[in-house]
This record gives sequence, C-alpha cells and structure tokens, in this order.
Amino acid sequence: MTKVYFGFDGTDSHDSLYCNDKLVRWFHGAMPEGCECLGVVRQQLFMCDEIQYRHM
Repeated sequence: MTKVYFGFDGTDSHDSLYCNDKLVRWFHGAMPEGCECLGVVRQQLFMCDEIQYRHM
C-alpha cells in the first residue's frame, strides 16, 4: 500500500467561494475508487498582536 499526504494551504474568509473546507471535501469526493482517506488535520495559526505578520 502506498501512502500519499496532501497539504492544502490558503487564506479564506466567510465570503470565499472556495474556502479550504470546501476544497478539501471536493478533493476527497474526487479521489479515485480504491483510495481511502485516513484522516484530516486542521491547523490554525496563532494570531498575536506582538508578532509581526507579513501581509501580501
């Protein structure tokens, strides 16, 4: 059995058409027959006023 790990990274908002949750669910639904999703991990960056963030 081959294991493949995917990472989805993005910045979304409540108004985003393709937020991260929707993108991952779509990807999971489009997996070929015989593939299995073993789990999903979500990270949330810690936001702190004392840390400078680079805004693009």
